Amino acid sequence: MLTAALCLHSHYSMLEGTTPIPELCRLAKQAGYTTIALTDVNNLYGLWPYLRSCAEHGLSSIIGTEVREKKSRLFCLVKNQEGYGNLCQLLSALHCSERFDLHRELATFHKGLLILPTTVELLHTAHEIGCDVVAALCSKPNQHNHQLRATAAAMGIKAVAVCDAFFGSAKDYPVHKLLCTIQHNKTLSTMDRELYAAPEAYLPNRAELTRRFAQWPETLTTIQFVREKCSFAGPDKQRVMPPYQCHQDPDGELRTAAFKGARRRYGTPLPHQVRERLNHELKIIAEMDFSSYFLVVQDIVGAAPRTCGCGLSGGVLPVYHQCMPGEAYALF
Repeated sequence: MLTAALCLHSHYSMLEGTTPIPELCRLAKQAGYTTIALTDVNNLYGLWPYLRSCAEHGLSSIIGTEVREKKSRLFCLVKNQEGYGNLCQLLSALHCSERFDLHRELATFHKGLLILPTTVELLHTAHEIGCDVVAALCSKPNQHNHQLRATAAAMGIKAVAVCDAFFGSAKDYPVHKLLCTIQHNKTLSTMDRELYAAPEAYLPNRAELTRRFAQWPETLTTIQFVREKCSFAGPDKQRVMPPYQCHQDPDGELRTAAFKGARRRYGTPLPHQVRERLNHELKIIAEMDFSSYFLVVQDIVGAAPRTCGCGLSGGVLPVYHQCMPGEAYALF
Protein backbone atom coordinates (compact mmCIF):
# COMPACT_ATOMS: atom_id res chain seq x y z
CA MET A 1 0.00 0.00 0.00
CA LEU A 2 1.38 3.41 -1.02
CA THR A 3 1.79 5.52 2.14
CA ALA A 4 4.95 7.61 1.65
CA ALA A 5 5.83 10.63 -0.49
CA LEU A 6 9.55 10.82 -1.19
CA CYS A 7 11.79 13.75 -2.05
CA LEU A 8 9.69 16.79 -1.23
CA HIS A 9 11.08 20.34 -1.18
CA SER A 10 9.94 23.17 1.07
CA HIS A 11 10.66 26.88 0.89
CA TYR A 12 14.01 26.03 2.50
CA SER A 13 15.05 25.00 -1.02
CA MET A 14 16.05 28.60 -1.52
CA LEU A 15 14.51 30.37 -4.52
CA GLU A 16 13.00 27.12 -5.81
CA GLY A 17 10.59 25.62 -3.28
CA THR A 18 7.40 27.54 -2.58
CA THR A 19 5.72 25.76 0.33
CA PRO A 20 6.30 26.40 4.06
CA ILE A 21 6.92 23.20 5.98
CA PRO A 22 3.71 23.30 8.08
CA GLU A 23 1.68 23.74 4.90
CA LEU A 24 3.60 20.95 3.17
CA CYS A 25 2.82 18.59 6.05
CA ARG A 26 -0.83 19.60 5.99
CA LEU A 27 -1.06 18.92 2.26
CA ALA A 28 0.72 15.58 2.61
CA LYS A 29 -1.72 14.48 5.31
CA GLN A 30 -4.63 15.67 3.19
CA ALA A 31 -3.23 13.73 0.20
CA GLY A 32 -3.37 10.51 2.21
CA TYR A 33 0.29 9.98 3.09
CA THR A 34 1.50 8.78 6.48
CA THR A 35 5.24 9.32 5.81
CA ILE A 36 7.13 12.02 3.93
CA ALA A 37 10.79 12.59 3.08
CA LEU A 38 11.89 16.23 3.04
CA THR A 39 14.94 16.71 0.80
CA ASP A 40 15.68 20.41 0.49
CA VAL A 41 18.49 21.42 -1.83
CA ASN A 42 21.96 21.35 -0.21
CA ASN A 43 20.75 22.02 3.33
CA LEU A 44 19.05 20.79 6.47
CA TYR A 45 17.87 24.26 7.49
CA GLY A 46 14.28 23.15 7.95
CA LEU A 47 15.04 20.03 9.99
CA TRP A 48 13.56 21.09 13.34
CA PRO A 49 10.43 22.75 11.91
CA TYR A 50 10.02 19.64 9.76
CA LEU A 51 10.19 17.20 12.68
CA ARG A 52 7.86 19.38 14.73
CA SER A 53 5.31 19.76 11.92
CA CYS A 54 5.36 16.04 11.15
CA ALA A 55 4.60 15.30 14.80
CA GLU A 56 1.77 17.84 14.83
CA HIS A 57 0.18 16.31 11.73
CA GLY A 58 0.70 12.67 12.74
CA LEU A 59 3.24 11.99 9.98
CA SER A 60 6.36 9.83 10.12
CA SER A 61 9.44 11.64 8.86
CA ILE A 62 12.38 10.61 6.70
CA ILE A 63 15.34 12.95 7.01
CA GLY A 64 17.41 13.77 3.97
CA THR A 65 18.53 16.33 1.44
CA GLU A 66 19.03 16.77 -2.26
CA VAL A 67 22.75 17.20 -2.92
CA ARG A 68 23.27 19.21 -6.06
CA GLU A 69 26.55 20.13 -7.72
CA LYS A 70 26.19 21.88 -11.06
CA LYS A 71 23.88 19.54 -13.00
CA SER A 72 24.44 16.51 -10.74
CA ARG A 73 21.49 15.68 -8.49
CA LEU A 74 21.11 12.91 -5.95
CA PHE A 75 19.04 12.42 -2.84
CA CYS A 76 20.62 11.34 0.44
CA LEU A 77 18.24 9.78 2.96
CA VAL A 78 19.37 9.11 6.52
CA LYS A 79 19.22 5.54 7.82
CA ASN A 80 20.84 6.02 11.26
CA GLN A 81 22.87 8.33 13.49
CA GLU A 82 26.08 7.65 11.56
CA GLY A 83 24.31 8.60 8.36
CA TYR A 84 23.06 11.86 9.88
CA GLY A 85 26.61 12.76 10.88
CA ASN A 86 27.93 11.89 7.42
CA LEU A 87 25.22 13.94 5.73
CA CYS A 88 26.20 16.94 7.86
CA GLN A 89 29.85 16.40 6.89
CA LEU A 90 28.93 16.11 3.22
CA LEU A 91 26.94 19.35 3.30
CA SER A 92 29.72 21.15 5.19
CA ALA A 93 32.22 20.08 2.54
CA LEU A 94 29.85 21.25 -0.18
CA HIS A 95 29.50 24.72 1.32
CA CYS A 96 33.03 25.20 2.66
CA SER A 97 35.36 23.62 0.11
CA GLU A 98 36.18 25.50 -3.07
CA ARG A 99 37.32 22.20 -4.59
CA PHE A 100 34.27 20.17 -3.64
CA ASP A 101 33.92 17.04 -5.74
CA LEU A 102 30.69 15.11 -5.26
CA HIS A 103 32.15 11.75 -6.27
CA ARG A 104 35.13 12.06 -3.92
CA GLU A 105 33.14 13.33 -0.94
CA LEU A 106 30.45 10.71 -1.43
CA ALA A 107 33.09 7.99 -1.22
CA THR A 108 34.05 9.37 2.21
CA PHE A 109 30.62 10.17 3.66
CA HIS A 110 28.15 7.59 2.31
CA LYS A 111 27.90 5.24 5.28
CA GLY A 112 24.55 5.27 7.04
CA LEU A 113 22.90 6.91 4.03
CA LEU A 114 20.59 5.59 1.35
CA ILE A 115 21.70 7.21 -1.90
CA LEU A 116 19.13 7.91 -4.61
CA PRO A 117 20.90 9.01 -7.82
CA THR A 118 18.89 10.66 -10.60
CA THR A 119 21.30 9.90 -13.46
CA VAL A 120 22.98 6.82 -14.90
CA GLU A 121 26.42 8.33 -14.26
CA LEU A 122 25.72 8.93 -10.57
CA LEU A 123 24.15 5.49 -10.29
CA HIS A 124 27.39 3.88 -11.51
CA THR A 125 29.48 6.08 -9.21
CA ALA A 126 27.41 5.30 -6.11
CA HIS A 127 27.44 1.58 -6.89
CA GLU A 128 31.20 1.49 -7.49
CA ILE A 129 32.07 3.13 -4.17
CA GLY A 130 29.80 0.77 -2.24
CA CYS A 131 26.85 3.00 -1.41
CA ASP A 132 23.50 1.60 -0.39
CA VAL A 133 21.75 2.79 -3.53
CA VAL A 134 18.30 2.94 -5.10
CA ALA A 135 17.68 4.71 -8.43
CA ALA A 136 15.38 7.76 -8.12
CA LEU A 137 12.78 8.06 -10.87
CA CYS A 138 11.53 11.63 -10.56
CA SER A 139 7.93 12.74 -11.14
CA LYS A 140 6.78 10.32 -13.86
CA PRO A 141 7.91 7.82 -16.51
CA ASN A 142 9.85 9.44 -19.36
CA GLN A 143 12.79 8.62 -21.59
CA HIS A 144 15.38 9.67 -19.00
CA ASN A 145 13.76 7.59 -16.26
CA HIS A 146 13.31 4.65 -18.65
CA GLN A 147 17.07 4.55 -19.25
CA LEU A 148 17.85 4.94 -15.54
CA ARG A 149 15.42 2.18 -14.58
CA ALA A 150 16.79 -0.18 -17.22
CA THR A 151 20.38 0.47 -16.12
CA ALA A 152 19.47 -0.09 -12.47
CA ALA A 153 17.73 -3.37 -13.32
CA ALA A 154 20.78 -4.58 -15.25
CA MET A 155 22.92 -3.80 -12.18
CA GLY A 156 20.54 -5.55 -9.79
CA ILE A 157 19.53 -2.23 -8.17
CA LYS A 158 15.98 -1.28 -7.22
CA ALA A 159 14.32 1.83 -8.65
CA VAL A 160 11.83 3.95 -6.73
CA ALA A 161 9.15 6.44 -7.71
CA VAL A 162 9.79 9.83 -6.12
CA CYS A 163 7.62 12.94 -6.21
CA ASP A 164 10.50 15.44 -6.53
CA ALA A 165 7.96 18.14 -5.63
CA PHE A 166 8.96 21.81 -5.41
CA PHE A 167 5.48 23.23 -4.82
CA GLY A 168 2.43 22.10 -2.96
CA SER A 169 -0.11 22.31 -5.77
CA ALA A 170 -0.17 22.99 -9.51
CA LYS A 171 -1.37 26.56 -8.97
CA ASP A 172 1.96 27.41 -7.30
CA TYR A 173 3.97 26.75 -10.47
CA PRO A 174 4.11 30.46 -11.47
CA VAL A 175 5.58 31.29 -8.05
CA HIS A 176 8.24 28.62 -8.54
CA LYS A 177 9.09 30.08 -11.96
CA LEU A 178 9.41 33.56 -10.49
CA LEU A 179 11.70 32.36 -7.69
CA CYS A 180 13.95 30.51 -10.16
CA THR A 181 14.09 33.58 -12.38
CA ILE A 182 15.23 35.71 -9.45
CA GLN A 183 17.80 33.05 -8.47
CA HIS A 184 19.41 33.15 -11.91
CA ASN A 185 19.13 36.94 -12.26
CA LYS A 186 17.00 36.65 -15.39
CA THR A 187 13.59 37.81 -16.51
CA LEU A 188 10.65 35.54 -17.24
CA SER A 189 11.11 36.21 -20.95
CA THR A 190 14.85 35.38 -20.99
CA MET A 191 14.89 32.49 -18.50
CA ASP A 192 16.02 29.08 -19.76
CA ARG A 193 13.01 26.82 -19.23
CA GLU A 194 15.28 23.86 -18.41
CA LEU A 195 16.12 25.62 -15.15
CA TYR A 196 12.53 25.31 -13.96
CA ALA A 197 11.13 22.19 -12.38
CA ALA A 198 8.51 20.43 -14.47
CA PRO A 199 4.91 21.73 -14.23
CA GLU A 200 3.93 18.43 -12.57
CA ALA A 201 6.54 18.88 -9.81
CA TYR A 202 3.82 19.42 -7.20
CA LEU A 203 2.78 17.07 -4.40
CA PRO A 204 0.42 14.51 -5.97
CA ASN A 205 -2.09 12.61 -3.89
CA ARG A 206 -1.67 8.86 -3.52
CA ALA A 207 -4.05 8.02 -6.35
CA GLU A 208 -2.31 10.36 -8.79
CA LEU A 209 1.15 9.07 -7.91
CA THR A 210 -0.10 5.52 -8.41
CA ARG A 211 -1.50 6.48 -11.85
CA ARG A 212 1.73 8.20 -12.86
CA PHE A 213 3.82 5.08 -12.23
CA ALA A 214 1.19 2.45 -13.08
CA GLN A 215 3.37 1.07 -15.90
CA TRP A 216 6.22 0.51 -13.42
CA PRO A 217 4.39 -0.87 -10.36
CA GLU A 218 7.58 -2.22 -8.76
CA THR A 219 8.82 1.38 -8.32
CA LEU A 220 5.81 2.04 -6.07
CA THR A 221 6.48 -1.09 -4.04
CA THR A 222 10.05 0.10 -3.50
CA ILE A 223 8.73 3.15 -1.63
CA GLN A 224 7.93 0.91 1.33
CA PHE A 225 11.42 -0.62 1.08
CA VAL A 226 12.94 2.87 1.31
CA ARG A 227 10.67 3.79 4.20
CA GLU A 228 11.74 0.76 6.22
CA LYS A 229 15.44 1.42 5.61
CA CYS A 230 15.22 5.07 6.67
CA SER A 231 13.72 4.81 10.14
CA PHE A 232 16.02 7.39 11.78
CA ALA A 233 13.77 9.60 13.89
CA GLY A 234 16.13 12.56 14.23
CA PRO A 235 19.32 13.61 16.00
CA ASP A 236 19.61 13.57 19.78
CA LYS A 237 18.15 16.69 21.32
CA GLN A 238 20.83 16.96 23.96
CA ARG A 239 23.15 19.96 23.86
CA VAL A 240 26.10 19.46 21.52
CA MET A 241 28.95 21.86 22.16
CA PRO A 242 31.52 22.69 19.46
CA PRO A 243 34.89 20.94 19.91
CA TYR A 244 37.96 23.07 20.57
CA GLN A 245 41.52 21.99 19.82
CA CYS A 246 43.95 23.27 22.46
CA HIS A 247 47.15 22.30 24.30
CA GLN A 248 45.29 21.49 27.51
CA ASP A 249 41.67 20.62 28.26
CA PRO A 250 39.12 23.37 27.38
CA ASP A 251 38.37 24.09 31.05
CA GLY A 252 42.05 24.72 31.76
CA GLU A 253 42.48 26.74 28.55
CA LEU A 254 39.58 29.04 29.44
CA ARG A 255 40.86 29.42 33.02
CA THR A 256 44.30 30.41 31.77
CA ALA A 257 42.84 32.96 29.31
CA ALA A 258 40.40 34.39 31.87
CA PHE A 259 43.03 34.93 34.58
CA LYS A 260 45.47 36.39 32.03
CA GLY A 261 42.85 38.93 30.95
CA ALA A 262 41.92 39.69 34.53
CA ARG A 263 45.56 40.45 35.44
CA ARG A 264 45.77 42.78 32.45
CA ARG A 265 42.78 44.68 33.78
CA TYR A 266 43.31 44.60 37.53
CA GLY A 267 47.03 44.01 37.94
CA THR A 268 48.90 41.51 40.08
CA PRO A 269 48.00 40.26 42.60
CA LEU A 270 44.34 40.05 41.65
CA PRO A 271 41.87 41.58 44.09
CA HIS A 272 40.15 38.98 46.26
CA GLN A 273 36.67 39.74 44.88
CA VAL A 274 37.85 39.33 41.27
CA ARG A 275 39.58 36.02 41.97
CA GLU A 276 36.58 34.74 43.92
CA ARG A 277 34.11 35.67 41.17
CA LEU A 278 36.31 34.21 38.43
CA ASN A 279 36.62 30.89 40.25
CA HIS A 280 32.87 30.78 40.85
CA GLU A 281 31.91 31.53 37.24
CA LEU A 282 34.57 29.26 35.71
CA LYS A 283 33.30 26.43 37.92
CA ILE A 284 29.74 26.90 36.64
CA ILE A 285 30.92 27.11 33.01
CA ALA A 286 32.93 23.88 33.42
CA GLU A 287 30.02 22.07 35.09
CA MET A 288 27.74 23.03 32.18
CA ASP A 289 30.39 21.91 29.66
CA PHE A 290 30.44 25.39 28.11
CA SER A 291 34.21 25.99 28.11
CA SER A 292 34.64 24.93 24.46
CA TYR A 293 31.80 27.24 23.45
CA PHE A 294 33.45 30.27 25.10
CA LEU A 295 36.79 29.48 23.45
CA VAL A 296 35.22 29.05 20.00
CA VAL A 297 33.35 32.35 20.35
CA GLN A 298 36.55 34.03 21.52
CA ASP A 299 38.26 32.97 18.29
CA ILE A 300 35.34 34.28 16.23
CA VAL A 301 35.07 37.71 17.88
CA GLY A 302 38.85 37.96 18.07
CA ALA A 303 38.81 38.71 14.34
CA ALA A 304 36.76 41.84 15.14
CA PRO A 305 38.47 43.36 18.22
CA ARG A 306 35.98 46.24 18.49
CA THR A 307 33.11 43.83 18.98
CA CYS A 308 32.10 42.71 22.46
CA GLY A 309 29.92 39.74 23.29
CA CYS A 310 26.47 40.36 24.69
CA GLY A 311 23.42 38.36 25.61
CA LEU A 312 23.13 36.04 28.61
CA SER A 313 26.82 35.07 28.55
CA GLY A 314 28.14 38.53 27.73
CA GLY A 315 28.09 39.72 31.35
CA VAL A 316 30.26 37.04 32.92
CA LEU A 317 33.78 37.92 33.95
CA PRO A 318 35.55 35.46 31.60
CA VAL A 319 33.93 37.34 28.70
CA TYR A 320 34.28 40.80 30.22
CA HIS A 321 38.06 40.67 30.23
CA GLN A 322 38.02 40.51 26.43
CA CYS A 323 36.32 43.95 26.12
CA MET A 324 38.44 46.93 27.14
CA PRO A 325 36.55 49.84 28.78
CA GLY A 326 35.16 52.28 26.20
CA GLU A 327 35.60 49.80 23.33
CA ALA A 328 32.49 47.64 23.70
CA TYR A 329 30.80 48.22 20.37
CA ALA A 330 28.04 45.64 20.53
CA LEU A 331 26.41 44.40 17.34
CA PHE A 332 22.94 44.38 18.89
